[in-house]
Amino acid sequence: MNLDKSIPWSEFRKFPAGYGIFPYLIVRITSGVYMQLPIQLDEKESTESGGIQLEGVEPWMLALYEIDKYSKVHELLIERTHQVKDQLEAQLKRPARLCLVEGPEMGYYIFDGQAYTSSTIPSGGTLVTQSHEIIGMNVRHYFK
Repeated sequence: MNLDKSIPWSEFRKFPAGYGIFPYLIVRITSGVYMQLPIQLDEKESTESGGIQLEGVEPWMLALYEIDKYSKVHELLIERTHQVKDQLEAQLKRPARLCLVEGPEMGYYIFDGQAYTSSTIPSGGTLVTQSHEIIGMNVRHYFK
């Protein structure tokens, strides 16, 4: 057996293209298991990785969002997150717990009829793609 000693035995990371890049949605599947949904802000971005396309975002809006995370793009992301939550709940026939992650210390949680911002974002556990492939275990859900 060939073990890479540079990676702790308790961690695993294999992020496909489009994953681990802000912004993204995290859906809590069950205790310790999370699904990441990449969010494409630019229509030119590939949607091969699945995820969510945010429509109507102009280049000037993206430039402003890079400077001000509370700009119009943030509002569009919040609105889209609520839409995804409603879709998931209709599909799953149970309440969904989501977090819109916009940065290492910027999360917007929605669950149990509540919505709030937090400087703490989901990490660790088992992270899967939309097709249920494991892409991370016990690691941050984003690239540095």
